[in-house]
Amino acid sequence: MKISYMLKREDFYKINQETLENYYKGNGTEKTLYIYPELNAIVTARPSKVVKQYLYTEFRVNGSALKRLLVRMYAGVLLNSGGLLASKRVRLKTDADNDTLIYPCNKKYREFRFAENRVSVFAKNGFPTNGLINEIAFRTQNTAYFIPGLLESTAESYCEAIIDGCPVARTGQRMGELSDKAYAIWSEYIHPYTRHIAAAEYANELKAKIEALKTQVTSMGKTVDFGHMDRACDKLLQILQNDSGMVPVSLSHGDLQAGNIWVENHTDKLYIIDWESCQERSTWYDRATLYEDLRRSDGIVRYAAKRDLTHAVVLLEDVIFHLSDLITLPYDYGSKAFDAYINVLLGDD
Repeated sequence: MKISYMLKREDFYKINQETLENYYKGNGTEKTLYIYPELNAIVTARPSKVVKQYLYTEFRVNGSALKRLLVRMYAGVLLNSGGLLASKRVRLKTDADNDTLIYPCNKKYREFRFAENRVSVFAKNGFPTNGLINEIAFRTQNTAYFIPGLLESTAESYCEAIIDGCPVARTGQRMGELSDKAYAIWSEYIHPYTRHIAAAEYANELKAKIEALKTQVTSMGKTVDFGHMDRACDKLLQILQNDSGMVPVSLSHGDLQAGNIWVENHTDKLYIIDWESCQERSTWYDRATLYEDLRRSDGIVRYAAKRDLTHAVVLLEDVIFHLSDLITLPYDYGSKAFDAYINVLLGDD
């Protein structure tokens, strides 16, 4: 999620100031850092070559050579402006230098220290930390070669090595091949954890999770239209309750998509990142997020048009995913987006 979107959702500049002050704790000298919402970056006036190269890669788009060149030129103009083209400045005591990149995310921050080849991940001020805690727990307990290792961690922050590579989403024609390879690796990993449960029994489990999350969301004062959501879920639950089939359930990443799969330069080694949403789900769910555009409204429309067992299970799990995401956002953030998601899910119903 880019700063440009966060500016519409929250008082980003205030939250950013508080987050960075909490993180640096007044260590260092008084400095000015510059915020570029278009690049989702906070850097010094003169970011180093390695910082620029990372952002060029992160900001790269698929398409014609001319389009890629124009995008790189645009990013270059911003980063070489000495802060003149920044949307805002932040002044604080910090030991950040020209080799530092601060990269705000939806609910957390990443601070890249390229000279040290490490990135620190820490909580965003005012946001619940349950997702971050969940990721740390998963990555502490699972040390497979495709899961980036932790250099160090606390209860609510961690540090890891910088991946010398790029998201599979930025690999153009290779994206399909590399996505298939990553999905095969993940499928093999979760195979020993897979169990099969009757569809009607799984319906009861999903319904209980939805009801528990509704209670949490309500206690936070969120203004979600649960009546609308219940109507959508009841129709899907009925499909499970009337089906005699079995559902394969196992570990699930929860947000397995091309942007969360990285390929290392020179080696083609694959890493799967962002484990905040990992929990038990059907094995169908990660496949749907990777191959069926489940994170896009048009993908939901297409997916919801098919009301068989597989699709009903995945859609119910996706409702749970979005409810779980709601409780990781403070105040009433996310309520309108959730209601809009349910509208898409319902389609013409």
